[in-house]
Amino acid sequence: MIPLISAIAYQQPSVAPLTLGRLKMLWTPAMGLQLLADGVPLVRQSTLYIVKEGWSGLLFDQRKESWRITQTATGATLSAENTAVAVRYELTLTAPDTVEVTLRYRLKQDIPAELEYAMGYLNANVLQGARVSGDATVTTIGPVGARGSQEQRRVGPPFSQLALTTPLGALRLSYTGNAPKPVLFDARNETQGWAEAAPTFWLGIGSPAAPLTAAMGERTATLTLTLGPKPTSPRPIRLPAPGKPEARADASVPLPATAPLLIPRPKQVQLGGRAVRLTPQTPLTLAGPGAARAQAVLTEALGARLGWTPRFTTGTGPTPPNKPEGYALTVDTSGVRLAGHDAAGTLWAAQTLLQLLDRDKDGPIFHAAKLTDWPTLAYRGVHLFHGQNALPFHKKLIERVYSRFKLNQLLIQCEQLKWDADPEVAPRWGGTKAAVREELAYAKAHGINMVPLVQSYGHMEWLFNKPKNRAFAEDPALPYAVNITNPEALGYLGKLVTEADDLFAAPAFHAGLDEVTMRGRFPFKSAPKTFSELFVSNARYWHDFHQKRGKEMWMWADMALHPSEVAPCFGTAPSAADAKAVREGLPKDIVLFDWQYGAHSTFPSLKLLKDAGFSKVVASTWFNPGNIQGFAKAAAEAGAWGALQTTWCGYESKEDVLAGAERRQFTAMVLAAEQFWNGGTTTVTYDPAEVFTRAWADPKPSTATVRTGTLLSIAPTALRTDTLPRTETHLDDGVRYKLTPGMALLRGKLLGAEAPATVTVAVPKGTTEAHVLLAASHRVPRGTVLGTLNGKPLVYGENIAALDDPTPLSDPEAATVLRRGTTILRCLTVRGEAPLVVTSAEEESAPLLLAATALR
Repeated sequence: MIPLISAIAYQQPSVAPLTLGRLKMLWTPAMGLQLLADGVPLVRQSTLYIVKEGWSGLLFDQRKESWRITQTATGATLSAENTAVAVRYELTLTAPDTVEVTLRYRLKQDIPAELEYAMGYLNANVLQGARVSGDATVTTIGPVGARGSQEQRRVGPPFSQLALTTPLGALRLSYTGNAPKPVLFDARNETQGWAEAAPTFWLGIGSPAAPLTAAMGERTATLTLTLGPKPTSPRPIRLPAPGKPEARADASVPLPATAPLLIPRPKQVQLGGRAVRLTPQTPLTLAGPGAARAQAVLTEALGARLGWTPRFTTGTGPTPPNKPEGYALTVDTSGVRLAGHDAAGTLWAAQTLLQLLDRDKDGPIFHAAKLTDWPTLAYRGVHLFHGQNALPFHKKLIERVYSRFKLNQLLIQCEQLKWDADPEVAPRWGGTKAAVREELAYAKAHGINMVPLVQSYGHMEWLFNKPKNRAFAEDPALPYAVNITNPEALGYLGKLVTEADDLFAAPAFHAGLDEVTMRGRFPFKSAPKTFSELFVSNARYWHDFHQKRGKEMWMWADMALHPSEVAPCFGTAPSAADAKAVREGLPKDIVLFDWQYGAHSTFPSLKLLKDAGFSKVVASTWFNPGNIQGFAKAAAEAGAWGALQTTWCGYESKEDVLAGAERRQFTAMVLAAEQFWNGGTTTVTYDPAEVFTRAWADPKPSTATVRTGTLLSIAPTALRTDTLPRTETHLDDGVRYKLTPGMALLRGKLLGAEAPATVTVAVPKGTTEAHVLLAASHRVPRGTVLGTLNGKPLVYGENIAALDDPTPLSDPEAATVLRRGTTILRCLTVRGEAPLVVTSAEEESAPLLLAATALR
């Protein structure tokens, strides 16, 4: 599916940093080329992939090869070779401020292949506003535009010469070689992970795909990059223009009760009317199957929020719809009443009631509502891995996100558990059966079914980590797929699969079976049998294995698809003929999980699988919002069983992942819950990342009262902008701020030296807390320290971000207080009456102090 980048440990030689003039150059297998000028990245990284035609298999991945490196004071030579490909890099630094990178590569096997060589992910912060000239190109790089194809976002045609003006100096790019000419395209709006880490312009060969055959011999590509003198006056920064903010209530008048946010959106809902005051004596009437479980969930959640348990009664509830998982809920002056069509529906009614909980100045309330609801898709799942730290993380996800927003399935990839059949195969961080048993019980109590996934053909590196097991590999030179013609290998796997099935006691079992030909020679030990013969044979083997145990078999669908059949969707079968043979050979009661991660307007793969006779198909999505909504809509229209939200952020599942860039995969689960329930028809007006952050913090309902305070005076620097409103206004935290065209911009490497390195703002005596609006001048990679606020580090992606960066922050203290158009204002709270002191680390991006209000 997607390489688990964070799970790979790169114990590889690398090029030690080379410095000459203003330039510093590094190279590692993980990041490729990195080039800095005056400490600012020009090239953040480079990548090299050589793949089978249509990306149906991987022949060379720079990150995973064994490199031989020879280094001098001003350069390095690197070479790597495997059975399919030979590669050589030559890196040289020369004066004045010039770097030359030559790539030489050749294909050793006579198979159709393609090259994708990103010579550099160029720093878009440096290129913003640059005038570009060279070959047939004369243009200016403007603000981030609308999304489009890579062709539409190209900065001119393939080139031999380009010149760009930048705040660091004139940048000249020259290309020579017998490989295709490179292209430069704007990736600032690209939604894939490689571009979201930081604003990027992609420079390289392979967009579109660059065909490669053994008959071409050695190909060369040389890029020369020269940086001119630094300008004497820096280019002024331009901030994104926000929409007009909505004014909130004046003075200290309590805010009116607003409509509650219900996720997923109910099919039929009426909001408004007098709220119900919640006290220990307020009766909550639960009717329908599963009322005891719903009561237990309400008791747990309300007890945590209120500190006391409400009074539950049994009786007649509203009439639920006659649909699976349907429910009805009424909150009015007569009280609170809910009922479900079945046990799941009753639980979902309880979870919706919790979203009606709020608090006014007198205490907790339930908003008045009358609603009837049911899901569009029956299967609404999330795919997770396991590990020794997974249990507390998964429990929080189940209680605070999955069950709360009506996801009903968990697919747990668990092959690296500590199995009794062979404990030695588990990694150091492997989870335990006892933890899985506890998670199974917790998930069941929250309305979620858990099914195991154990890879049973490809992606078997976990199995081959035990040296003895490498005898089971299809290609011993690159152990990745199992040789299924080896009875001993199947017998060994069968013991692990049986143990997993016994542990989960689920009605189904997922056998994996994706990307079987992605790495290594295939077929090799099983030759002369063909791919389709082997794949169908293995799938049938596991189908019969699970059928005898009374279980439904699930598997990934990619090897039953070829890109040529389902464009713009994807598949990994070696050819269209192989894909057709697989579809015809598979038992039609196998449930196929069709993973497609692009944001397409159509998904032909679903129809192809349904037309082939497979009665149950599941659309499997990733973190891209367009992908989640579009594929959920296609699933509903195609009559698919449901949808699955996948996560690919390392084989070990633990809460630490939420502190990094892959938090986006978990915040996307809120959107997945919404779109899976409603079949992709919801127009989302809220930020799923903010909803996730609030749900994860699990706070008690706050008061909805505007707080008055002292609007602090900030002395603006030379930076001024008319894009922020010139007004005093309440923002979404109920605090009044003074937003003016002037603000304090601190010193940064792209902003000039005249800005101050420190800004101090006095606060009045008696201040209990100050709310501070901060932003970053530029988008930069998560984890970059930009400075401090009263000694607390300002870390990009954790508690500070650029005004136009929608990426969710991991610090729950960093509250979003305004979202208009592309502009987002975020607030940090400083407690006590000490002066506010903001410092800059003087990096590529610098802090912007926009406004501050002191509260007493």
